[in-house]
Amino acid sequence: MSTRPIAMLAVIGGLLGGVSGATPQALSTSDASYWSAGEVRPAARGFRPALAGAVNGTATIPAVPSRDTPARSAAAGIIRKRLARDGMLVTLAAVIERLVAEERFRAAPVSELAQVGFPVDWLRHWEVSALDRRNRATLDELLPAHVWQADDDPAALVAVVRSATFAFKPSAPAFRAADESGRSAPAMIRLQATRGTYWQGPGAGGCLDLIRQLHQTLPETQFLVTVQATHLTDYRRTAIGWAQPRAPDGSQILATPMVVSQWAQDNGKAGVLVSDEGVPVRPACLVPRYASRFEDGSVFVPGETYLLQGVAAAGVPVVQSPLLFQGGNMLIVDDPRRGRIMLLGEAEIHRNRALGLSPTEVAAAFRIEFGVDECVVLPAVSFHIDFDVTVRSTEDGNIVALVNDHQAASDAVLVCGIDALERAGALEEAIASQVRAALRVRDYPAALERLMPVLEDNAVGPGRFPESFANLFSVGPVDSGVGNFRCFLMALDLTMNLYSPPQTPPASSHARAYLRSFHRRARDESRLRAILSDLGWQVVAIPSMSEAGRGINYLNGIHTPTRYLMPAYGGLYAPVDRLAKKALAVALGPQVSIVPILTAESQRRVGAIHCSASVFPMALSASD
Repeated sequence: MSTRPIAMLAVIGGLLGGVSGATPQALSTSDASYWSAGEVRPAARGFRPALAGAVNGTATIPAVPSRDTPARSAAAGIIRKRLARDGMLVTLAAVIERLVAEERFRAAPVSELAQVGFPVDWLRHWEVSALDRRNRATLDELLPAHVWQADDDPAALVAVVRSATFAFKPSAPAFRAADESGRSAPAMIRLQATRGTYWQGPGAGGCLDLIRQLHQTLPETQFLVTVQATHLTDYRRTAIGWAQPRAPDGSQILATPMVVSQWAQDNGKAGVLVSDEGVPVRPACLVPRYASRFEDGSVFVPGETYLLQGVAAAGVPVVQSPLLFQGGNMLIVDDPRRGRIMLLGEAEIHRNRALGLSPTEVAAAFRIEFGVDECVVLPAVSFHIDFDVTVRSTEDGNIVALVNDHQAASDAVLVCGIDALERAGALEEAIASQVRAALRVRDYPAALERLMPVLEDNAVGPGRFPESFANLFSVGPVDSGVGNFRCFLMALDLTMNLYSPPQTPPASSHARAYLRSFHRRARDESRLRAILSDLGWQVVAIPSMSEAGRGINYLNGIHTPTRYLMPAYGGLYAPVDRLAKKALAVALGPQVSIVPILTAESQRRVGAIHCSASVFPMALSASD
């Protein structure tokens, strides 16, 4: 393929061919400061980095508010303290009152608002009556158009601002987020490689192992893989032989100078641009205000944000939204009965409260921005909702929502761990048989009574075990004994705390809080199931756990019209994989093939297939 210069990014065509990427260009000083800043919580609520190549690119809104004058300092303080609490309009009115005497504000009000940290890109989403009361205008149109004179009454403008009504305008009216329920075949998948070599080796389920399996499982799919430039040579060497004879033209590797995470789902949502008639024209990627981490506030991740410039340069239109979001916390489902549904994790509602929006405004913005008919907010059971539910469209037009069955999964994990202890001679055969028998009838007190003394005898302190003991839970060179043991301990916690709570609470306040977290999650799970059921969907529980890096999850997969790519663990817990595969086959029917993809190491890093892959339902044509 032909290449062209990209700021600090090189597009390399052909998975197996020679490097033909362009020489990276130098960054401007302002851009470089953001690239090198590291992961930080932006001090300015309105921060929005400009993305080169974005179809609706805007100027960068500074990450740090200006406080070089008393008025600016006071205005920045108002935004920091009141934007989330009071909302956008009340805060804007207060800031205008503070800045109205400043000459710089009179000359360029929108620019001045940006300097003190206000999210000025949201001004276009509020409509007001103009000061002459004969016309409607958006706030970004009204403020620059108003020429301040000495005898003007600032109160008039403040009153107009307070009267504005919310009228969200989509960043790309033609964008439609891709359905994730199996209605479309994956024609292109965007991935991110964290390194150039395997973490442990094939079969461990790390990042490159997952990418390899996807290449081999989906030979007719294009792949767009981003890798840090320092790992490019190793990556290309490791990837030799992955591409199949039927692999299509158009697969590309993107090189970036910055650290790359595995989670391509979170920094951009796949979709298509449609014609006026609603016909898909080309794939496109809707990306957040900036890529972020965590739930207790959004931490800006420069590498995950700026690598999207390479995606745009590779020929995939990138649309930058004013919203903050992490793509793993949303699922798009085409329901023939209800229309296009967005399942949205409640964290994304609260994340955008920081911009001064109400929950109703946030939900409305998501619905319009992603081109869906309905936005359904789900409780935060675990981290992202793609660890709590996956949704499948059936041939008869019904929708099946698959959710976690923690009890069935933890029972199966415990049996695998007991087998490992028995094989190693750490658990007597008779006791092992008694524990397994108790688990079969769910007599958890009896099972724990026989099992816990073995763990206590091998502990070197409260909750502390030697690595040699953890390695008894490994059955092969790439099967992590430590990771498997942590999963076994998690299953024990679930058994003790969720299913067989003690009659009296533990003395430790930390232990009591831990216990309450299980009960709280159980309530959230019940609420999630009720919401899905109220949509008219069939809710089916699958043996699976949403325990971040200490569980085994089978819901974080990808649906195609004929297959479900199921996250699998392998190794010691291969029997649990088989149990989940059987349950999925029953739930989805004989027309759907369940394809295991090993992801153990990825799951230990709090992700699996859906977290790693951004799936586009149509490919780039040659004319694009």
